[in-house]
Amino acid sequence: MIAKTLILVPSSLELEAVLAKMSVRMKVQKGPYTVFMCTGLREYLVIGSGIGVASASMATGIALASYAIHDILVLGIGGVMGPWEPAEVFEANSDTYLRLGSIENGEYSPLSSRMGLEPHGYAKAISSKFVMQPCPLLMDLKRTVVAFGTSDQISSKEDLPFLERHYPDLRVENMEGAAITHAASLFDTPVYQIRVASNSVGNRNVPQWEIPKALDKLSEIGSLL
Repeated sequence: MIAKTLILVPSSLELEAVLAKMSVRMKVQKGPYTVFMCTGLREYLVIGSGIGVASASMATGIALASYAIHDILVLGIGGVMGPWEPAEVFEANSDTYLRLGSIENGEYSPLSSRMGLEPHGYAKAISSKFVMQPCPLLMDLKRTVVAFGTSDQISSKEDLPFLERHYPDLRVENMEGAAITHAASLFDTPVYQIRVASNSVGNRNVPQWEIPKALDKLSEIGSLL
């Protein structure tokens, strides 16, 4: 059985953009997922994982249990802390579950208050940090290697001081990466993650996001595979 690279893409818009310039050989149904079998520089299985940690981890587990997967590439858009340019590309050197609903050093995060989680917060056990090796794929793609963080919902501006204090190295926020890496670690499968900047972390006004430019960049990345 030939080992393959699994490409996981969160939303249908992102999936459509990634596949736009890839060579799709066939499609198969695996449980609730459509698996796009593609050829290029290697064999690829492309799956829309769904948005969020639960959907992404389930898609990862099903794919790894069903196919001979050599490695995983996560592609999508993401929010950026600090300055960024539309369609700027970032690669993760780590991904951490962000404790947005927890208490740290006696301080509750804004999300804890909004969700009525005081005085308990979320368990600290969800604070796992996963270190990632450099991605050997897409060698011609210009990107900046930084620390990522995974949250279970998009942060708001009220969360920014908490993030800046407790995750000073955080540059890119997403909603799937750490969960995918967590699931893949159970199979000893390496994960690489690349995200295209679409918004600033804390900005929940989606019409202000640079989504079209980010999706165009995802299509360009798909053409390089």
